[in-house]
Amino acid sequence: MPYKDPERRREYDRRYKREKRRVASRSGSRPAEVRAYICQRYPHLRLPGGVSFHEGLLVTADPAVQDAVEHSPEFGQVMFRVALIL
Repeated sequence: MPYKDPERRREYDRRYKREKRRVASRSGSRPAEVRAYICQRYPHLRLPGGVSFHEGLLVTADPAVQDAVEHSPEFGQVMFRVALIL
């Protein structure tokens, strides 16, 4: 067993957790928000940047896709954000 000594194991755990916390704080500790959008008038609408609806629904956690949808001129007129309750 590589960590027979409990003190060495504790020290390893502390280093491991410290490194994980450092990486998490650097990369934004919050998980990405999942957002859903609906477009009933054009169920297969495609937006610039490869964003497309499938049968009137688009669910994404990618912030770039969310920005593309929310900054398009059709947002608020033919496509809307849907509240997800998980």
